[in-house]
Amino acid sequence: MQNANRSIAKMGKKLQNVGAALSVGVTAPLTAFAAVSLKNWDAQVKAIAQVEQGLLTTGNAVGFTSEQLQKMASDLQNTSLFGDEDILQNATAQLLTFTNIAGEQFARTQQAALDLSTRLGGDLKSASIQLGKALNDPVANLSALSRSGIQFTEAQKATINSLVKTNRLAEAQTIIL
Repeated sequence: MQNANRSIAKMGKKLQNVGAALSVGVTAPLTAFAAVSLKNWDAQVKAIAQVEQGLLTTGNAVGFTSEQLQKMASDLQNTSLFGDEDILQNATAQLLTFTNIAGEQFARTQQAALDLSTRLGGDLKSASIQLGKALNDPVANLSALSRSGIQFTEAQKATINSLVKTNRLAEAQTIIL
């Protein structure tokens, strides 16, 4: 009977060890996943707040709602290396500060910023600001794109300048994009 009790005690101890290992093996990854999810949710909430503040301070000059911009970012994440929270914070929110970029040009500029950042290996925020400056005031800031390796012919520059001078900024932006 004593041998049976010892066997049962050994078996009980082994089961406790297996239970502890399973608990750590299952609980630890779930806890880590929850922590990452919470961090991503926090980043998303902050990015949306930045976008909404940008819409508020510019009087919604861009012509899109927060929900529409969030949907754009979600769609863009499917075709880029960036997550939607990164797009919202480092492209959308940055571009909202340039009130001369609106509507279709705004959507195209976000895509161009993603492409520029990926192609040149730079960060998304810098690419967005650089494009935003050039599109917001092409006459004064077109040369900044040239310094980054984006070249325009003399004829393109002359056309862009002429379009801006005749209040056809959207057409000038189309050439730049």
